Amino acid sequence: MNRDDLDRLASTHADAIQRHLAEQAGGRCLLLLDPVLRPISADDTAWASFDPAGTLPVRVEHPDVDRTYWPLLAPLDTARFADSELIAQSLREGVQELQPAQLDAGHGRRIGGWLCSAESNDAVARHLAASMLHVHPDGYTVWLRLHDPAVMWALWSILGGVQRAALLGPIDTWHLLDPAGDLLSLSTPLRGVRVRRERLRLSEAQWADLASVAALNLAMRARPPGDGHPLERMRADTLDALRRARGMGFDDERDLAAFARRAITVHPRFDHHPLVVQRLQARDPDDYFTGLVDDLSDQDWQRIGTDMSLPLDARQPISR
Repeated sequence: MNRDDLDRLASTHADAIQRHLAEQAGGRCLLLLDPVLRPISADDTAWASFDPAGTLPVRVEHPDVDRTYWPLLAPLDTARFADSELIAQSLREGVQELQPAQLDAGHGRRIGGWLCSAESNDAVARHLAASMLHVHPDGYTVWLRLHDPAVMWALWSILGGVQRAALLGPIDTWHLLDPAGDLLSLSTPLRGVRVRRERLRLSEAQWADLASVAALNLAMRARPPGDGHPLERMRADTLDALRRARGMGFDDERDLAAFARRAITVHPRFDHHPLVVQRLQARDPDDYFTGLVDDLSDQDWQRIGTDMSLPLDARQPISR
């Protein structure tokens, strides 16, 4: 997208959020920020009305989490023109953060989302802090970086209804940008107080999926522009591929991403093709996936994709 396209997309999203705030949230929301990624400078004219002193820290109190890494919540009210402008600016930055050049440069995403709640800002901050720290089945503590929309987007997809309600807690709606730059509005019909006060608990299978989130998001960058496939279907196929890769013993993040990229660009079940199966079956424990398939040419991958799209009895025999 060029700059004009990005600005139009951001403006459309800003209008949608402001309508939601006006109709259902009394005009108020909390902007979730990562303070580590490109701290907002007083010299940044686009953020001139942003007041750091008015932000609320999400106190992730753990000895291994320095307070400088705590996410921030910035209360915004559309009754104030300056706050409406900050919503628009945060949307502009949010869509710009998703551009391939920005992601490839490692700039990350400091715009975590726009949270709406009828409860106090302190209640939301306390809930987020509690929701970010979890004990892994192996006994160590994990910091779930919910302020990273790439993490939140992936996590939401593997949760059940009660888990989603527990994750949101006092938050009525959590707006965020998905990897394609579309605006998602996460909410749940399970609004009973007892359900919302449940602590989020994850199964071992969900923990295994969470271990693949970084590889998932790396792989998703390989999706062709205007591919036409629903992002949710692509995410599900990619996650399935990562589960298979981990089941084979692959565990390097970038190697896993390379495996998953083939599921996006070749075929969701590319690893069931005989040309790939031959190499996977010859794997030694320390082998990388990329090393095993390094001899396959672009023409081979095209053939694999074509074959896997055909019925079994119509596929070509293996020639090597």
